[in-house]
Amino acid sequence: MAITQSIYQRLIQAKQRTMHFSFRQRYWVWLGLLLSQCLAVGCQRRTRDETEQITKRLNQKSLQTDSLRQGMRYLAQTTPLNRANLSSEVRILLNAWLKTSNATKTTYAASNLLSALDPKALKLVGCDSAAATQFCPTDVDYLFECMLMKRLSDWIVRGPVHDRVFQSSLSAKMSSLEAAEASKLEQAYKLFDWTIRNIILSGHESSQMQVKSSDPRLPLVENGVGYAYLPWESTFFCGGDFIVRGRVFSALARQQGIDSCWLSVGAQAGQPGELWAMGVLVGKRILLLDPKLGLPILDPDNDAWATVQDATTNARILRRL
Repeated sequence: MAITQSIYQRLIQAKQRTMHFSFRQRYWVWLGLLLSQCLAVGCQRRTRDETEQITKRLNQKSLQTDSLRQGMRYLAQTTPLNRANLSSEVRILLNAWLKTSNATKTTYAASNLLSALDPKALKLVGCDSAAATQFCPTDVDYLFECMLMKRLSDWIVRGPVHDRVFQSSLSAKMSSLEAAEASKLEQAYKLFDWTIRNIILSGHESSQMQVKSSDPRLPLVENGVGYAYLPWESTFFCGGDFIVRGRVFSALARQQGIDSCWLSVGAQAGQPGELWAMGVLVGKRILLLDPKLGLPILDPDNDAWATVQDATTNARILRRL
């Protein structure tokens, strides 16, 4: 309405100014004024449409960000006591964030290893498909575990090395590495030492250190080795078998950017081997740890921290165990 009145007033003023013009002159002046006003109205309308589109996109992005921010806020407030209530809220908010996100910009690609998972086992934990782009209850549990392990591992690595017996071997190994790798090695040992001190071996394993256990595979059985509890549950219960010990250590190391793995021996075609030790990748070497004995594996010839490469060339390392 205001735009129409403005155009009308300008036309009246132009008429008064062109009274002394000839008919042809007045015609061209009026035509120019009409065209300029039409262009002005069109530009204003187009600007208004663009503004509405930008506002809509900003509101949509704000809604998407709010869902993610609120989900992370609930996750930070989650404890073992209120986990059952808050985990469902976290899952709803994260799925709402996924629904409004731009799927064309994602670089996620499902790993081929996911096809090896048994669909029946996935349904037991409330997950219909491991490659589905949505959060299931176990995903929220994993996020909760990562949050706890990050806080715990940050606290552990800030402390000193408590094991004075192994201090000399650790220092000797660190002296042969670059500063960044030496720091990673020290952090790995602190995390492993904390795990051994706080996760007590349960059951008969405490008196049968030399017995190796088969690689736990499906089908699931009662009291199966390695999957009785989640790593974060084991840290609260302060106990578990030696595989649980290894899982707790791996969860802590992962939050500090330290890669770890399990090593097995005696594997044959179609048959898994027996779990023997754990490895920590430092530089280009994999250092050996025994979660059942609760000690780094040493080279008997020089009491240095043994690596996988050392174990393949020195039979005494394996024989000593």
